[in-house]
Amino acid sequence: MEIAFKRILQLTGILLILWGTAFPLLAETGKMVASPAKDYIFLRWERAKEQTDSVDIYRKMAGNEKWIKINDKPVRKVQNRAAFLKSLGEDYFKDTAPEQLETKKNDLYDQFLNESTAIRFASFYYYPLAEALGIVYKDKHIKPKTEYHYEVRSTDGKIIASTSVFSSDIPQISPPAELKAESAKEMIVLKFPVTKQQGILGYNVYRNEKEQGEYKKINPLIIAYAESEEISDSSDSDTSKKKKKKQDNPGRGIVTYQDQVQEGQEFWYTVTSVHFSGLESEFSKKAKGIAISKDRPTPLFMIAAEQSNEGGVLIRWKPSEGGNVAYYDVYKAGLNEKTFIKINNTPIPKNADRFVDINISENDIGKSFWYKTKIMTKTGVESDYSIAMSVAIKPLNKPPAVTGVTAKLEEEFVKIIWQSPIHERIDRYEVFRSLTQNEGYVSIGHIEPNQNSFIDKDVKPGTTYHYRVHYRDDYGNLSKPSEVAAITTEDYRPPVAPVMVKATAQQNKVLVSWKPVVTSELASFNVYRKTNLQPKFEKVNAQPVAASNPIFSEVLDTDAEEVEYYVVAVSKKGKVSGPSLSSKTSIFPPPLPVVKNLQAYPSSVDLNITITWTNPKQNTIAGYKVFRRDIETGKTEVLNTEPVEADVFSFSDNTITAGKKYLYTVRTISRSGKLGNPSAEVQAYVSNQPQSE
Repeated sequence: MEIAFKRILQLTGILLILWGTAFPLLAETGKMVASPAKDYIFLRWERAKEQTDSVDIYRKMAGNEKWIKINDKPVRKVQNRAAFLKSLGEDYFKDTAPEQLETKKNDLYDQFLNESTAIRFASFYYYPLAEALGIVYKDKHIKPKTEYHYEVRSTDGKIIASTSVFSSDIPQISPPAELKAESAKEMIVLKFPVTKQQGILGYNVYRNEKEQGEYKKINPLIIAYAESEEISDSSDSDTSKKKKKKQDNPGRGIVTYQDQVQEGQEFWYTVTSVHFSGLESEFSKKAKGIAISKDRPTPLFMIAAEQSNEGGVLIRWKPSEGGNVAYYDVYKAGLNEKTFIKINNTPIPKNADRFVDINISENDIGKSFWYKTKIMTKTGVESDYSIAMSVAIKPLNKPPAVTGVTAKLEEEFVKIIWQSPIHERIDRYEVFRSLTQNEGYVSIGHIEPNQNSFIDKDVKPGTTYHYRVHYRDDYGNLSKPSEVAAITTEDYRPPVAPVMVKATAQQNKVLVSWKPVVTSELASFNVYRKTNLQPKFEKVNAQPVAASNPIFSEVLDTDAEEVEYYVVAVSKKGKVSGPSLSSKTSIFPPPLPVVKNLQAYPSSVDLNITITWTNPKQNTIAGYKVFRRDIETGKTEVLNTEPVEADVFSFSDNTITAGKKYLYTVRTISRSGKLGNPSAEVQAYVSNQPQSE
């Protein structure tokens, strides 16, 4: 931490640049920045000469003239050494030697009292410092998508700074796009290219011993980066450095960080971008590094570089026997050229003993080329170049063409098939594709020599593709082109869901309308419905709704009060779109009918009373409830816990007492459990005198 703080002192000039790049709003908002975060707004202002020891923060919403003080206690600079050191926390001094601790604390406190340049700029990288200075505040009581106005006022009411912000404008920040971990002696050097992002203060570096698991931040302070500069940071004073480097593209550069580790240690790294509001981006791509010694491996022993009978150049060597070898690289230069260029796109395995240079064309006939190799170790150390081998290119004939090439559709892909030529030196087949018949062919895949088909999955619907098949022999020579096989792909994409779906209640039915997204592949629509009584969507159209008539209506046999619909589109090939936005409407089912013609038939023999009624003839009825009132006591009770079924029109009361008089009523009940109005009462009783037989 101590070394990183010294680095802040060294970078004052760079930080002045950051003041103009990371905080462009200061000039517009009166020395104050408001930055929305996920659930708060971060406020930061520049201390004015007229600012007193404490200030208050006032806020109002757009359209409201009333200012409200939002800080519970005054925002102020801490008043004593103990409070200042407490604000920094113990971790701030964890890398300081014990004998230097008090001196470090005293120096920092003196700078704090004087508000030195180093302390002022360090506060932009270390929130506790800014809080100790009394120049930041977090407003955590905000609403989303709301415009707020802020003022910083002194205790006598004078406005020191002001700004405005929209609470939904959360800054979008991204991590560096790439990260490289280079091995060096007793350190791992991290390099990542960065581009200028508004509001970015710098970067954090995280490290872990394994690729998976929890990564921990290792830089004490944020790693600063200024436009057109390359900055090296380190946790060790001997390797801490800063070097200026002009960039070809303004706003771009390379940030370097040196992690001091022991020789042989291996770590995984990732980095984040840090916004001045405190927000931090997601992790970048990960990179692995190993600390190494500077011992270089012995170069490869070269055997030959020779042209094949079909045109390629075969470079051969004796594989290295070193246990630390990771892979090989091959380099090439013209006869009179001094610069060797690496020509292998991917690392050559350590057990390989050859490489074929396929980049030989008819234009190279009569030219000579030099070839060299290098070894790369597992610890990232390169060997010196091997001895160079030269070869002169001579005119040669190409191998014969592949025959019988055809292309056919398989679901959403294209399958290319060919006949295998009789050629004992085939190394692999190569498939080329173009959108035109005679030019623009690009290699899209390699196939093993024992295969004779290739699946092209990278195709677009409704597109015509042209295919040619070549093969390469053991020397890398490309055969003559095959005949062209052309094919047009089908439009396999699902249709687009309709828009503007609207459900409208009309008397005893609901009308659903929508606007289709018309294409040549559109065939029909399906309509789905749910109600407040049936919460799961179900398809309601028995037959597909024609694409030419985007409307659907149905008569509802339900006593639900709300109904909701969505629509899907169906293509001619049966592909179904996702659901459209749904539409709700209220419906008003007819009232339940009143039971009529209630009759009571007492039986002293069976000691019961049978109640009958006529059929109300309404489909929304689920059944009937029978009620009985005791005339003597006035007590009313429900006789059936389960409703009488809708197509049954009688009920027998077997719980009567002879001689007692009762009044009966019947009420309809809906599927949702609602009761209709009671019927007219009917009186009945069974005499306590048995009837003669």
